[in-house]
Amino acid sequence: MAEKPDNLAFRCMENPFVIGRDNAIFSPHDGLGFIVNNGGFVGRDRFISRSSAIEELKEGTGPVIINMGDSSTSGWHSDMLSRDRDNKPTDPYFHYKTYSDLMREVFGRVINAGVSKYTTLQGKKYLALILRDFAKHNIYPDYVTLYFGNNDSVFSRIEDKTAIDGMLPTRNNTYKRVLLADYKRNLEEMIRLIRCYGAIPIIIIPPRRYDWPPALRSLKYKEERKVGIEELEPVELRTELEKASQLFWEDRLEEAYEKDVFLPRIKKIYVEMLIKTAKRQNVDIIDVQKDVPFHKSGEFFCDYCHPLEPTNELILREFLRIKEAYKIPLRYRILEGTINFLGHFIRPGRSGRSDKHQPPTDIYPLH
Repeated sequence: MAEKPDNLAFRCMENPFVIGRDNAIFSPHDGLGFIVNNGGFVGRDRFISRSSAIEELKEGTGPVIINMGDSSTSGWHSDMLSRDRDNKPTDPYFHYKTYSDLMREVFGRVINAGVSKYTTLQGKKYLALILRDFAKHNIYPDYVTLYFGNNDSVFSRIEDKTAIDGMLPTRNNTYKRVLLADYKRNLEEMIRLIRCYGAIPIIIIPPRRYDWPPALRSLKYKEERKVGIEELEPVELRTELEKASQLFWEDRLEEAYEKDVFLPRIKKIYVEMLIKTAKRQNVDIIDVQKDVPFHKSGEFFCDYCHPLEPTNELILREFLRIKEAYKIPLRYRILEGTINFLGHFIRPGRSGRSDKHQPPTDIYPLH
């Protein structure tokens, strides 16, 4: 008997070490696979419906900023929910200031469009829906940030494109939700979409926490890890997890981090692809990793990957720097070679935003 489409879409969440399908938080969606809070946005202390957000944007002033991403964007605290109790829809949310909250204190018109467990596949679809919906109300963003990669590179027995869209699986898939080549294509499509609606794309490289044990979702619910190991198949994966754990206790933290495929934490090859894609597409990057301690980073993360306020303040700082750089006249961007040479002294930008709602001239067809 064939699986129902709803159940198939949720198969990409079948990871024994993280919260899977929780009906209190996730609901099925045709196209996106699943959504949170009926597709609304995340506010400072409550969820905001799409219609309410649109009205607030219409009444406000200043630049419109949309922050796309996963639970690191929406805000999420792993100790606030568990596999074995009835979770409430708001349990993991609203426990600290996200970078959207901090931006909102400065600019006002900021949309937190982060959705827990989203990959770039879901991100590009969700982005298209938001931009099209906003455009119907004559709302066009000035900046769109992209924070993706943690969920793309995490363990899954089925690829997102198969679970959600019914596409044929990639040969020799190595248990990733989104393989590297698809990750690149999804990023490029989001960048293209953002520019088609006249906005400036900015890529945020997910900060990495290295001083956290492999496959441990929550400190409060440590027993879940043991259950996850018992559920993990095939046995070869348990061996890989044991190796990762051994590396961690030997203080070989980067090696342990890379070997742990079970927690949604972006891997090195995905970071490299993120940077390479941003450079090729001439997209600004926010990378705060150098400011995050390698050891004792508990002040910067609430768990294995979700950034707390000190990290989010770093992200805001870099966003402000990039925004300020766009005041530099367009003439500094004429020769790419000159721009690269002067990269340490100035930040290239483009002139005013009088043409903000017009597509750029370097838009390419869909792949």
